[in-house]
Amino acid sequence: MVANEPFQTLLISHSSYTASPTKTDPDIHAHEWDMHDPDLTRKGIRQCTKLAEHLAARFSYEPSQCRIVVSPLTRTLQTVQHGLQWLIDRGVKVEVRAEWQVCF
Repeated sequence: MVANEPFQTLLISHSSYTASPTKTDPDIHAHEWDMHDPDLTRKGIRQCTKLAEHLAARFSYEPSQCRIVVSPLTRTLQTVQHGLQWLIDRGVKVEVRAEWQVCF
């Protein structure tokens, strides 16, 4: 990146994650606070696929200008795996940072 060149920060929340299925839709989940590190749901993986398609169509940065910073929680790592793997394949570095996780 060139000095004084503007940069862009893109914050992506994790996709839908597993908790207690609701009675009306087993793919939509309510919060269950006893699950400390849940997986993404099928819906969450579909959201990641849409994210990848959306970003790939608009991505115009060199890998050296980018970095993926993610918490070590399962759902955030899975969001990177399913939604941003195409960036990793292009050489974008990934930095896992524990201070970015939120625990309830």
